[in-house]
Amino acid sequence: ENGCGVDKNYATTAEWYIKAGEQGHADAQIQLGDMYMNGCGVDENYSTAAEWYIKAAKQGHPVAQIQLAKMYENGCGVDKNYATTAEWYIKAGEQGH
Repeated sequence: ENGCGVDKNYATTAEWYIKAGEQGHADAQIQLGDMYMNGCGVDENYSTAAEWYIKAAKQGHPVAQIQLAKMYENGCGVDKNYATTAEWYIKAGEQGH
């Protein structure tokens, strides 16, 4: 990702994050959500970003919960749903975020 000792290559970064994310690594899942949101190393795809954020959010990761709440609030990659927005913000808030 940062090109430390190797050439910077976001597509390869995404491949490694996918491997880690599929094994349940929440930080990798958040990184993948960010990459799909921004089209960094992968095609921009808000629905796929939401899928990765959901995986991390369900594991209790507050950053993913906030990102997911924002997506539901704005209807970005998911159907706009204020009740679901509130649920995810509350879960993140309960963890001090």
